[in-house]
Amino acid sequence: MMKKKLFAVLALCLGLGLPVAAENTDVTTIDNTLYIEPLTANVGKTVTLSIKMKNTVKVEGLQFTLVLPKGLQVVTEPDTAVYVSRERTDSSSVYGVETALPDSTTLMVLIGSHERKAFTGTDGEVATVKVQVAKGTAPGTYPLYLRNIALSDDQEIPASYDTAEVESSITLYLRGDVNRDGEVGIGDIVAVTNIMAGTDEAGYDGDVNDDGEVGIGDIVSITNIMAGVE
Repeated sequence: MMKKKLFAVLALCLGLGLPVAAENTDVTTIDNTLYIEPLTANVGKTVTLSIKMKNTVKVEGLQFTLVLPKGLQVVTEPDTAVYVSRERTDSSSVYGVETALPDSTTLMVLIGSHERKAFTGTDGEVATVKVQVAKGTAPGTYPLYLRNIALSDDQEIPASYDTAEVESSITLYLRGDVNRDGEVGIGDIVAVTNIMAGTDEAGYDGDVNDDGEVGIGDIVSITNIMAGVE
Protein backbone atom coordinates (compact mmCIF):
# COMPACT_ATOMS: atom_id res chain seq x y z
CA MET A 1 0.00 0.00 0.00
CA MET A 2 2.80 2.43 0.90
CA LYS A 3 4.54 1.70 -2.39
CA LYS A 4 1.38 2.44 -4.38
CA LYS A 5 0.77 5.65 -2.42
CA LEU A 6 4.29 6.93 -2.96
CA PHE A 7 4.24 6.09 -6.66
CA ALA A 8 0.85 7.75 -7.00
CA VAL A 9 2.20 10.97 -5.47
CA LEU A 10 5.16 10.97 -7.81
CA ALA A 11 3.04 10.16 -10.86
CA LEU A 12 0.76 13.10 -10.07
CA CYS A 13 3.62 15.61 -10.18
CA LEU A 14 3.05 16.31 -13.85
CA GLY A 15 -0.70 15.92 -13.89
CA LEU A 16 -1.29 18.47 -11.16
CA GLY A 17 0.54 21.14 -13.09
CA LEU A 18 3.14 21.97 -10.47
CA PRO A 19 5.03 25.21 -11.16
CA VAL A 20 8.00 24.64 -13.40
CA ALA A 21 10.91 27.04 -13.53
CA ALA A 22 12.41 28.10 -16.82
CA GLU A 23 14.48 25.42 -18.46
CA ASN A 24 17.84 25.18 -16.73
CA THR A 25 20.31 22.44 -17.58
CA ASP A 26 23.04 23.67 -15.23
CA VAL A 27 22.68 21.32 -12.26
CA THR A 28 25.05 23.45 -10.18
CA THR A 29 22.24 26.00 -9.85
CA ILE A 30 19.64 23.47 -8.66
CA ASP A 31 19.43 22.19 -5.08
CA ASN A 32 17.38 19.03 -5.69
CA THR A 33 17.67 17.24 -9.00
CA LEU A 34 18.90 14.19 -10.90
CA TYR A 35 21.76 14.25 -13.39
CA ILE A 36 24.08 12.13 -15.53
CA GLU A 37 27.76 12.98 -15.88
CA PRO A 38 29.14 13.01 -19.45
CA LEU A 39 30.45 9.57 -20.42
CA THR A 40 32.10 7.63 -23.22
CA ALA A 41 31.35 4.28 -24.86
CA ASN A 42 32.32 2.18 -27.85
CA VAL A 43 29.93 1.64 -30.75
CA GLY A 44 28.32 -1.79 -30.57
CA LYS A 45 28.72 -2.19 -26.81
CA THR A 46 26.50 -2.09 -23.77
CA VAL A 47 27.02 0.86 -21.45
CA THR A 48 25.69 1.53 -17.94
CA LEU A 49 24.37 5.02 -17.27
CA SER A 50 24.80 6.27 -13.72
CA ILE A 51 21.78 8.29 -12.58
CA LYS A 52 22.93 10.60 -9.79
CA MET A 53 20.98 12.76 -7.39
CA LYS A 54 21.98 15.83 -5.43
CA ASN A 55 19.57 16.88 -2.73
CA THR A 56 19.19 19.14 0.29
CA VAL A 57 16.04 17.37 1.54
CA LYS A 58 15.41 13.76 2.53
CA VAL A 59 14.28 11.86 -0.57
CA GLU A 60 12.31 8.62 -0.38
CA GLY A 61 11.20 8.41 -3.99
CA LEU A 62 12.03 9.80 -7.39
CA GLN A 63 10.75 9.99 -10.93
CA PHE A 64 12.46 10.69 -14.26
CA THR A 65 12.19 10.12 -17.98
CA LEU A 66 15.40 9.18 -19.77
CA VAL A 67 15.57 10.20 -23.43
CA LEU A 68 18.34 8.58 -25.47
CA PRO A 69 19.73 9.67 -28.85
CA LYS A 70 19.05 7.63 -31.97
CA GLY A 71 21.36 4.61 -32.03
CA LEU A 72 21.06 3.92 -28.30
CA GLN A 73 18.29 1.87 -26.76
CA VAL A 74 17.38 0.42 -23.39
CA VAL A 75 18.67 -3.14 -23.00
CA THR A 76 15.96 -5.82 -23.43
CA GLU A 77 13.02 -5.32 -21.10
CA PRO A 78 13.12 -2.12 -19.00
CA ASP A 79 12.44 -4.05 -15.78
CA THR A 80 15.82 -5.80 -16.15
CA ALA A 81 17.69 -2.67 -17.22
CA VAL A 82 17.08 -0.39 -14.22
CA TYR A 83 18.57 -1.04 -10.80
CA VAL A 84 18.59 0.95 -7.58
CA SER A 85 22.21 1.66 -6.65
CA ARG A 86 23.50 0.65 -3.23
CA GLU A 87 25.81 3.65 -3.12
CA ARG A 88 23.26 5.71 -1.21
CA THR A 89 21.17 3.02 0.52
CA ASP A 90 21.86 0.58 3.32
CA SER A 91 21.78 -3.16 2.70
CA SER A 92 18.44 -3.63 4.48
CA SER A 93 16.55 -1.07 2.39
CA VAL A 94 14.07 -2.31 -0.19
CA TYR A 95 13.13 -0.07 -3.09
CA GLY A 96 10.47 -0.69 -5.68
CA VAL A 97 11.09 0.15 -9.35
CA GLU A 98 8.36 0.69 -11.90
CA THR A 99 9.14 1.44 -15.54
CA ALA A 100 7.45 2.19 -18.83
CA LEU A 101 9.04 2.08 -22.27
CA PRO A 102 6.99 4.15 -24.74
CA ASP A 103 9.65 3.49 -27.37
CA SER A 104 13.19 2.08 -27.53
CA THR A 105 14.84 5.43 -26.75
CA THR A 106 12.50 6.69 -24.01
CA LEU A 107 12.35 5.18 -20.52
CA MET A 108 10.04 6.36 -17.72
CA VAL A 109 11.10 5.36 -14.19
CA LEU A 110 9.56 5.55 -10.71
CA ILE A 111 11.60 4.47 -7.66
CA GLY A 112 10.29 4.41 -4.09
CA SER A 113 11.23 3.01 -0.69
CA HIS A 114 8.98 0.26 0.68
CA GLU A 115 9.92 1.18 4.28
CA ARG A 116 9.83 4.98 3.91
CA LYS A 117 13.62 5.16 4.13
CA ALA A 118 15.37 8.12 2.59
CA PHE A 119 18.45 7.85 0.40
CA THR A 120 21.63 8.54 2.36
CA GLY A 121 23.98 11.43 1.66
CA THR A 122 23.44 14.51 -0.47
CA ASP A 123 25.07 13.61 -3.80
CA GLY A 124 25.84 10.45 -5.75
CA GLU A 125 24.44 7.52 -7.69
CA VAL A 126 20.89 6.39 -6.96
CA ALA A 127 20.18 4.17 -9.98
CA THR A 128 21.75 2.64 -13.07
CA VAL A 129 20.31 2.03 -16.52
CA LYS A 130 21.80 -0.33 -19.10
CA VAL A 131 21.65 0.75 -22.73
CA GLN A 132 22.95 -0.75 -25.97
CA VAL A 133 24.82 1.25 -28.60
CA ALA A 134 23.86 -0.06 -32.06
CA LYS A 135 26.77 -1.23 -34.21
CA GLY A 136 25.92 1.13 -37.06
CA THR A 137 25.91 4.28 -34.93
CA ALA A 138 28.38 6.91 -36.11
CA PRO A 139 31.11 7.97 -33.66
CA GLY A 140 30.54 11.38 -32.14
CA THR A 141 29.04 13.20 -29.15
CA TYR A 142 25.31 12.90 -28.58
CA PRO A 143 22.95 14.47 -26.01
CA LEU A 144 21.22 12.56 -23.22
CA TYR A 145 18.24 14.04 -21.41
CA LEU A 146 16.55 13.54 -18.05
CA ARG A 147 13.05 15.00 -18.13
CA ASN A 148 9.97 15.04 -15.86
CA ILE A 149 12.22 14.96 -12.79
CA ALA A 150 10.39 14.83 -9.46
CA LEU A 151 11.68 13.93 -6.00
CA SER A 152 9.43 12.95 -3.08
CA ASP A 153 10.48 13.97 0.43
CA ASP A 154 9.67 12.27 3.74
CA GLN A 155 6.27 14.01 3.79
CA GLU A 156 5.41 12.48 0.38
CA ILE A 157 5.38 15.94 -1.15
CA PRO A 158 7.29 16.52 -4.40
CA ALA A 159 10.40 18.29 -3.21
CA SER A 160 11.81 19.27 -6.56
CA TYR A 161 10.51 19.99 -9.98
CA ASP A 162 13.00 22.71 -10.71
CA THR A 163 13.90 22.15 -14.32
CA ALA A 164 12.29 21.24 -17.60
CA GLU A 165 15.19 18.94 -18.42
CA VAL A 166 18.76 18.13 -17.48
CA GLU A 167 21.10 17.53 -20.39
CA SER A 168 24.24 15.42 -20.49
CA SER A 169 26.21 13.77 -23.27
CA ILE A 170 27.72 10.49 -24.43
CA THR A 171 30.75 10.37 -26.70
CA LEU A 172 30.92 7.28 -28.91
CA TYR A 173 34.12 5.82 -30.32
CA LEU A 174 34.74 3.20 -32.98
CA ARG A 175 34.57 -0.37 -31.74
CA GLY A 176 38.16 -1.37 -31.05
CA ASP A 177 39.36 2.21 -30.57
CA VAL A 178 40.58 1.45 -27.05
CA ASN A 179 43.01 4.38 -26.76
CA ARG A 180 40.40 6.88 -28.05
CA ASP A 181 42.54 8.30 -30.86
CA GLY A 182 39.81 8.06 -33.50
CA GLU A 183 41.07 4.97 -35.32
CA VAL A 184 41.67 1.27 -34.76
CA GLY A 185 45.32 0.28 -34.97
CA ILE A 186 48.44 -1.01 -33.26
CA GLY A 187 48.07 1.56 -30.48
CA ASP A 188 44.84 -0.15 -29.41
CA ILE A 189 46.58 -3.52 -29.17
CA VAL A 190 49.22 -1.87 -27.00
CA ALA A 191 46.47 -0.36 -24.84
CA VAL A 192 44.86 -3.77 -24.33
CA THR A 193 48.25 -5.28 -23.50
CA ASN A 194 48.80 -2.58 -20.87
CA ILE A 195 45.42 -3.28 -19.33
CA MET A 196 46.23 -7.00 -19.17
CA ALA A 197 49.58 -6.19 -17.54
CA GLY A 198 47.98 -3.83 -15.03
CA THR A 199 49.94 -0.81 -16.27
CA ASP A 200 47.07 1.09 -17.86
CA GLU A 201 46.79 4.49 -16.19
CA ALA A 202 44.19 6.02 -18.49
CA GLY A 203 41.30 3.78 -17.46
CA TYR A 204 40.61 2.57 -20.99
CA ASP A 205 37.86 0.03 -21.73
CA GLY A 206 39.70 -2.85 -23.37
CA ASP A 207 36.82 -5.34 -23.48
CA VAL A 208 36.40 -5.08 -27.25
CA ASN A 209 34.59 -8.40 -27.72
CA ASP A 210 32.22 -7.63 -24.81
CA ASP A 211 32.83 -10.91 -22.99
CA GLY A 212 33.28 -9.26 -19.61
CA GLU A 213 37.07 -9.47 -19.43
CA VAL A 214 40.19 -8.10 -21.13
CA GLY A 215 42.38 -10.70 -22.79
CA ILE A 216 43.77 -12.23 -25.97
CA GLY A 217 40.27 -12.37 -27.47
CA ASP A 218 40.15 -8.59 -27.49
CA ILE A 219 43.46 -8.38 -29.35
CA VAL A 220 42.07 -10.86 -31.90
CA SER A 221 38.97 -8.69 -32.31
CA ILE A 222 41.08 -5.57 -32.86
CA THR A 223 43.16 -7.42 -35.46
CA ASN A 224 39.98 -8.55 -37.22
CA ILE A 225 38.57 -5.02 -37.19
CA MET A 226 41.82 -3.73 -38.72
CA ALA A 227 41.56 -6.42 -41.41
CA GLY A 228 37.94 -5.56 -42.10
CA VAL A 229 36.59 -9.01 -41.20
CA GLU A 230 34.80 -8.05 -38.00
